[in-house]
Amino acid sequence: MPTAPPVLASVPSRERLTPQARVEELEYELSLSRQLRRRLEEERRRLDANLAAAEADRAHLLSVLAQREAYVDAIHRSVAWRAAQALRRLVGRTW
Repeated sequence: MPTAPPVLASVPSRERLTPQARVEELEYELSLSRQLRRRLEEERRRLDANLAAAEADRAHLLSVLAQREAYVDAIHRSVAWRAAQALRRLVGRTW
């Protein structure tokens, strides 16, 4: 059995504003837009600062990692390490 289509409420029409009231409404919307823009710019600056700090931390950690890898490589190339590994291989253990 077919059902009746839903009844749609009519969209309330905007009452006719005087030019002065319309100008005041637009000025209010403009001030809200400017406030929102200022807040968004402040948020962007804050996020840029956080990003710069994170990138500085990343660069520092990469530098520390490179230093430590160089240190481990120097250990592995050392005569003492190679001798220790040769002895370990003699008893059946290696790293």
